[in-house]
Amino acid sequence: MKRVIRFFVCCIISFVVVYLSGYGNLMNDISESLAITTLLGAVLVLSILVFLVIEMYLNFKNKISQLSKRIDELENKKDAE
Repeated sequence: MKRVIRFFVCCIISFVVVYLSGYGNLMNDISESLAITTLLGAVLVLSILVFLVIEMYLNFKNKISQLSKRIDELENKKDAE
């Protein structure tokens, strides 16, 4: 459930970033339906990229915390001997 919420937040942030970056001004000379699908495609690609970066960061953060916890356990075990 958390991943779905993160993905929707990424979609909203991507839409705001694409809209505020002036992407709409590039669509002046093309048809309206093509402009909308291009905008939605750009938002989807950007949100997927941001979502994957966030998921990789959280995954690596979790692995690093598990490794540091394991190192602490091994050091405490070594000190107890």
